Amino acid sequence: MLVSVHECQNYFWTDDWWWDQDGRPVSEPSLLEALVDQQLNMVRCAFGSDWVRICRYFRHAGMDLHSQANLRLVGSAALRAMNRDADPTEAMCILCQCLRFLRLPEEALKVLESHPLREEPELLICRASCLCDLGRWREAEVVLQPALSHPKHGAAAQQVRFRLLARARAS
Repeated sequence: MLVSVHECQNYFWTDDWWWDQDGRPVSEPSLLEALVDQQLNMVRCAFGSDWVRICRYFRHAGMDLHSQANLRLVGSAALRAMNRDADPTEAMCILCQCLRFLRLPEEALKVLESHPLREEPELLICRASCLCDLGRWREAEVVLQPALSHPKHGAAAQQVRFRLLARARAS
């Protein structure tokens, strides 16, 4: 269960929705945005843009990120954070992962290519993943190369590399 406090009132995420402390469903759009933004900010402080850990956190709290509605909630919060943050890299990675899970890798590529921070290792890994989703294997390999040697992001880059190697073996 996720718990958020907004304007001195507790809100709880259960049964795929936010509820107030009196058991009424939250329906006000601006309040829903504030609650999801608060949770995403907390998760980003703890896990950065590590999608596996973010999904695990939300799943343990009862918010399945395989649900399209939940992906849209988190993706919208990530988009707001991108527009608000001085360094939008983490939020952009989260938004792109949401778009990929919604089967919109082309849209994720558009987001990545429209931003001046395109050469950040995290964003290169996201871009390579999107290219893999689209079957653009050789291009993904080229994009991934600079991220493979980065000490902080090497493990994530290796996951994409393994996907590329598995594809090469299958061909």
